[in-house]
Amino acid sequence: MRHLWEPYLEVSEELRYTERHKKWYRRRKETIERCFADAKEKHGMRWTTYRGLAKVTLQSMLTFAAMNLKKMANWLWKKAMPFYFFTFKQKKNGTSQILTHEKFRFSTV
Repeated sequence: MRHLWEPYLEVSEELRYTERHKKWYRRRKETIERCFADAKEKHGMRWTTYRGLAKVTLQSMLTFAAMNLKKMANWLWKKAMPFYFFTFKQKKNGTSQILTHEKFRFSTV
């Protein structure tokens, strides 16, 4: 006997091994699963400090909201903070003079 959804599971298994989906799975470990690993290691989500579904749900929602705020603050900081490259010219008497400076911004990907 086969389960009612077995044909759909077979299709999803076949899709997993295409090149397009292999690339997505490689990217997943860097994005999605990294988020959960950070929650466990840095934000105390390995064990709960509360009991009951409502309290644990509240704790996890606040934790992930804080993680999202930290991520958003980093994105905004990188987008807003310019940095400068200076080109120096060494003079014969040992001093240096700034010739040009170029302003660059962090790129957001």
